[in-house]
Amino acid sequence: LLSPGNALPPLAGVRHVLALQSMHYRYVPDQMAASRVRYFRMLVPLSARRAARVICVSEDLRRALGEVAPGVVSEVIHEGVDTAVFEPDGPAAEGSPYLLYVSSLNRFKRPDRVVEALAALRGEGFESPVLRLVGRADADDRARVEGRAAELGVTDLVRVEGVVGPGELAMLYRGARALVYPSAVETFGLPPLEAMACGCPVVASNRTSVPEVCGDGALLVDPDDVPALAEALRRVLTDEDLRSGLVERGFANVSRFTWERAAEETLRVLREACLA
Repeated sequence: LLSPGNALPPLAGVRHVLALQSMHYRYVPDQMAASRVRYFRMLVPLSARRAARVICVSEDLRRALGEVAPGVVSEVIHEGVDTAVFEPDGPAAEGSPYLLYVSSLNRFKRPDRVVEALAALRGEGFESPVLRLVGRADADDRARVEGRAAELGVTDLVRVEGVVGPGELAMLYRGARALVYPSAVETFGLPPLEAMACGCPVVASNRTSVPEVCGDGALLVDPDDVPALAEALRRVLTDEDLRSGLVERGFANVSRFTWERAAEETLRVLREACLA
């Protein structure tokens, strides 16, 4: 039984493979219901010890698992990028130049810091393109981000657009001046890889699994250092040599992450579990 939902069912008379996708209950418990935090706090270590094999989606997640379930042996199988959808040669979104943010608006994703960086650039006399925020945006998070933009006088630079389909997202990547991905907590993180596959330069967080996934294909920065984030955005918007280097290294980095490889490695683990 392959269980990709971070925990195994309590009772089942078969060998298990646990596929651990996240441990947000540990990193950002305030972003989850208390009952879910208690559930995963109990079941993740228990499930890892019961499983015949354990898969983690990143080295960073494997380290975290080792802290809550010492002695459990696990291996990393990275996720992949659908390069049939996310590729550089399709149509691009039209309109004025823009920066792109792709994620939910949860606090730990740090959209507020990007808004603050845009305000810092404006205060220095540098006008950034509009920031288009794409992804899940509940009412409270949207109000918080838009409220912060209003406080800082950059409402005209911030557009919360909500969820889009894969085809439209690929067009947005291809048309963007850069993707900014400032998440402070990630256990993998597909948007930087999708952007790289579309030929979009990436500015990303230097926290948790993001450097592991981005390799040298992104400009990495502390997401809570607003001046550093502002400077990284300025550089990626104005330095054409930097931009072209990021695009070239991004294409090379994406080649490490394919769903075919992920499927083959997962099948191998399942076979090993059957013979354990």
